[in-house]
Amino acid sequence: MAANRLWVYVRDDRPCGSHDPPAVWFRYSPDRQGKHPREHLKRYRGILQADAYSGYEGVYNSGRVQHAACCAHARRYYWEVHEDNKFAPGSVVEQGLHRIAALYAIESDIRGQLPEERQRQRQARAAPLLKDLHDWLRDMVGRVSAKSELARAIGYTLTHWQALTRYCDDGHIEIDTDAFDKSLSSPPPAKQALSWQVAALATQRRSVGTRVRPWQAKHAPDRAQS
Repeated sequence: MAANRLWVYVRDDRPCGSHDPPAVWFRYSPDRQGKHPREHLKRYRGILQADAYSGYEGVYNSGRVQHAACCAHARRYYWEVHEDNKFAPGSVVEQGLHRIAALYAIESDIRGQLPEERQRQRQARAAPLLKDLHDWLRDMVGRVSAKSELARAIGYTLTHWQALTRYCDDGHIEIDTDAFDKSLSSPPPAKQALSWQVAALATQRRSVGTRVRPWQAKHAPDRAQS
C-alpha cells in the first residue's frame, strides 16, 4: 500500500540577510512518485536544496533547477559510524567529523550576512577546506574496507560532491536544511499519518536570492519566478 505523502517547500532567506518573512507551501499526494515534485515545480527556476531522494531527478533534468544537497545528511552517516565505534578518539571517522565541523564554524560566523559577503567568505575560507576534505576522502577510499559503513559514508559524500559543495559558490544557499527543518519541528497533527518530504528552494536573482526545499520552501514555487 502506497504511503501518503506531504510535500513541504520552504522559503526563508533570513540567513543571508533578508528581512522578507519566511514562507512554507504544502502539497499532498497519495504516494511519493517523482511526477509530483515535477508538477509542483514545473514553473520554478533556481535551487532546490534537499537530500538525495531520486524522485527529484526529473526536476533537475529539466535544466531549470539545480540541486544543492544537505551537508547534514552526509554528516549523519559519519556520526552514526562514530556512535557505533563508541566515539573512539583519533579514529578516521572522528577526523572526518572534525573537518566537517570546521566548515560549519565558518557558517556560524557568516550567518545573517548578505549573499555577496557570504560567498566571499566561503571562497576565501571554506573552499580550501573543501579541497582538502575531498583529497582526504579520495585517499581514504583505498584505506577503509569497501564493505564498511564508513566506506558507505565516504561514497555518499563523493557521489554527491558537486551538490554538497554548491553552497560555497552561492551566498543565497545554506550549508544544509537544518534551520528549515527546525522551524517546522512542530508540524500539524496530520504528520502523524503522513510521510513528509522536505526541501528548500533558492531562486537565483541578481539582487535577491531565494531558496526552497521540499518540506521547506523558500518561495512557493508558483511565485518563485525570476
